[in-house]
Amino acid sequence: MITIQQVKAARALLDWKQSDLADACGLSLTAINNLERGIGSPRVETINAIRQTLENVGIEFTDGEGVRKRGEVIELHVFEGSRFITLMNDYAFPYLKASGQSLMCGIDERRFVEYGKEEVKRYDDFIRQNKVVERIIIRENDTYILSDPKAYRWVPEGLIGKVPYMIYGEVFVLIIWDAKKTICIRNASLTDSFHRQFEFLWSMGRGLPSDVSRALSQPDFYGGS
Repeated sequence: MITIQQVKAARALLDWKQSDLADACGLSLTAINNLERGIGSPRVETINAIRQTLENVGIEFTDGEGVRKRGEVIELHVFEGSRFITLMNDYAFPYLKASGQSLMCGIDERRFVEYGKEEVKRYDDFIRQNKVVERIIIRENDTYILSDPKAYRWVPEGLIGKVPYMIYGEVFVLIIWDAKKTICIRNASLTDSFHRQFEFLWSMGRGLPSDVSRALSQPDFYGGS
């Protein structure tokens, strides 16, 4: 049986909204929404209908929770447990270095500090040493930032989803903080789709006020833990 992660990944590959999948499967939007949120236990008939519909439009489901368009490979890695951010960075850093650009959307950087300041420092050192350009979309009026204020734009909260994501070259990353889980998907079509979404939100955003400064510049930042 296909997994929730595979359904989400397949929908993203097709650039479909939940309503598009619901219409194509002959299911209600509520049914699709509940399925992707893990609410309740979906019937086997529902899962089979979704799988058949997605396969009919060119999606293939592979071993290890993989998903791809016919003729196009998608690589999926899920990192869980106490080291989920560290493991994500270990995997994603080579792609981040190769692309020279880090795009983040919906990030609450307090969560990275809660995870561990050592990993914050490792990421910051990596970004600077490899001259990676950052662009970060955060919720309007959020003033807790870890990078150069010029790298940020505020966007109204209603335009940002609850699950933050990053784009590191050809790798798309989702962070599910409460579950201590990161999902890394390497696929050009998927990252291109979310890159377009990111650029649209970036164009709507506004820069941070001049009095906002990065937390890392505070003398006691690393001394606190």
